[in-house]
Amino acid sequence: MFVKEKQQMVILIVAVAMLAAFVLGRYLPLLAKKNAALRQLKEQSAVIAKGDSDSRILPGLTEQLAHDTAAIAHYDTQVPAQQQLEFLKALDAMMREFKLSETLIQPGQGNETAGLGVIPLDIRCKGTLDQLFRFYTAFQQMPRAIRIEKVNLANDRNYEGMVTMNSRAVIYYGRPDIKR
Repeated sequence: MFVKEKQQMVILIVAVAMLAAFVLGRYLPLLAKKNAALRQLKEQSAVIAKGDSDSRILPGLTEQLAHDTAAIAHYDTQVPAQQQLEFLKALDAMMREFKLSETLIQPGQGNETAGLGVIPLDIRCKGTLDQLFRFYTAFQQMPRAIRIEKVNLANDRNYEGMVTMNSRAVIYYGRPDIKR
């Protein structure tokens, strides 16, 4: 009986060894490959999902690009290379056209950055509210980048319908020594 138990024990050890060899030699490497394949599948699914969502927003981005391109198409004409002389002459002529009195256009100290210059303007004039409104409408429609920072309207002391306007504006110009 001792030999039978020994044989059973040998058979059991051989079976466990074969099972261990199968698990270590075949099952675990296949399991690792399966997990790697599943990870890669998840990553590829995420990339595909991102591509799908990007393709959905692409028409909107294309439309926005076309809009932005149209908006900056006339940048060079709105920011001319000359600094201020022609612009100030045109502004003075516009003030005369609207029959404004006591006009003063005083440029401040300019500031230049890479490719762009900025000149602050102090503007003062006197006229009726209608004249000033028409002047500002024309001023804002000038073919140049202009930012009006402050407008101060004061009634005359005699209340005769005349309004004194003090304002601060900033005009932009391109630096001719730098290519844009």
